[in-house]
Amino acid sequence: VLQHTYMHPSRGGLLCGAAVMKMMMARGYQHLPHHRHHVRGFFSRSLVRCNYSRSSSDMHHQAVISAHLPSSIWTPHKTKVATLYPKASPAEIADIRNMEGFILDMDGVIYHGETVLPGVPEFLSWIVSSGKKYLFLTNSSERTPEQLAHKIHRLTGISLPAANFHTCALSTAHFLASQQPYGRAYVIGEVGLIKALEDVGYTVLHEGIWNQREDKENVDVDFVVVGETANYDSTRINRAAELVRRGARLVGSNRDVRDRMHEGFIASTGALITPIEMTSDRKAYYVGKPNSLIMSHALKKFVNVPRSQIAIIGDNMDTDIVGGVEADINTVLVLSGVTAHKDLPRWAYRPK
Repeated sequence: VLQHTYMHPSRGGLLCGAAVMKMMMARGYQHLPHHRHHVRGFFSRSLVRCNYSRSSSDMHHQAVISAHLPSSIWTPHKTKVATLYPKASPAEIADIRNMEGFILDMDGVIYHGETVLPGVPEFLSWIVSSGKKYLFLTNSSERTPEQLAHKIHRLTGISLPAANFHTCALSTAHFLASQQPYGRAYVIGEVGLIKALEDVGYTVLHEGIWNQREDKENVDVDFVVVGETANYDSTRINRAAELVRRGARLVGSNRDVRDRMHEGFIASTGALITPIEMTSDRKAYYVGKPNSLIMSHALKKFVNVPRSQIAIIGDNMDTDIVGGVEADINTVLVLSGVTAHKDLPRWAYRPK
């Protein structure tokens, strides 16, 4: 029945089998004839939710297929992506400039590693001189707010107060303190995460301190906390997994699996914590974007600013943009980081 059912073009609905295949072929999806047997088999097991719109000129259906098909089957032609996901127009840029407050991601938006991105110094000068309210909100737990402010000054020559920087490490520390005040945590991470936990009264154990303890075989901790770090090896993975198996709760400072670094990518917390999850047979809780906890911490900085006048600017659809969508604020995607323009059809939501 589903294969021969057609929904009203102005409504959302479900399509299956031949109907979706016809639509995909009609809309220019690549390589589909070579995989018809695969697509039929896939749709015989699955339903695919589509969003429809109808053009006033040609009355053709347009569909954004939200399904995990191989990229060779479902990747649309570039012209289709450009049509369905246009870049911001001059009028939309003007609307963004008129916002009262900005939440700014850092990696992939402000810089790649030690390289500041084009236009950033001018943008930061404008945002300060125009009196806009702003907050840097980063899923990186490596640095403290003071260190981030120093880095911005070193890269751009612009001095900004540390109070305008909020990291996922701060929200992670807040979460642990609210769950179990003055507890003990085994940490795989850098100084930004360690200091944030110590500032809320936590006893922090990391591999260097652990090896100095004579009673280390009998020490239990309340949490195992993982953030970005270059100090990551099998010893730390096995130690963390054993502590989790003994009852410690596993927490990740963020769920990012990779970060942009110059022309490539480096592993982030989501990738580093996966071996611990698999070895301990426990799932981690992630505090950073898009968790509503860190978003609520960020929005508290914008006193008397309506959400309709706040925009988050980020480079990652899985963290920055969905975090903004779920917080009901405006979202701006820049293409200088993790998410590429050609990847946008993968998500059911769009920047707005």
